[in-house]
Amino acid sequence: MKIVVYNAWRQYALSRAEVEIIHATLPRLAWARVAQFHLAHSHDRGCEMLEFDARSGIAYFIAPIENKTPVLRDEAIHELLVGLARVKARSRFFTPLKDAERSLYSAFADEWMQRCIHAIEKKPGRASAP
Repeated sequence: MKIVVYNAWRQYALSRAEVEIIHATLPRLAWARVAQFHLAHSHDRGCEMLEFDARSGIAYFIAPIENKTPVLRDEAIHELLVGLARVKARSRFFTPLKDAERSLYSAFADEWMQRCIHAIEKKPGRASAP
């Protein structure tokens, strides 16, 4: 899967390296429909943190931040996992996610959240989050 970072001067809640770690941690099926993953600062049709264009196979992850913290990173991981569950389920994108749908897709996020955090924090040369 190709990862595209839209610019190098702005921080995102997840870095390219963190996305790569999450990609390696999750089952292949979770990413099967995603051909490209774009770390972006905005999307003109975006409603959720992760939007997916099924025709192009591009997932847009919109999570610009001023100051990165473990809390913001963890929230972004959760939203990424919810978004990937939606992609797998062929959910409708570019519309606001309803609470019932979010609850349904959060089961996948809850299952994989701690494994993804652990994988990111155990990366060599990286300090563990408090």
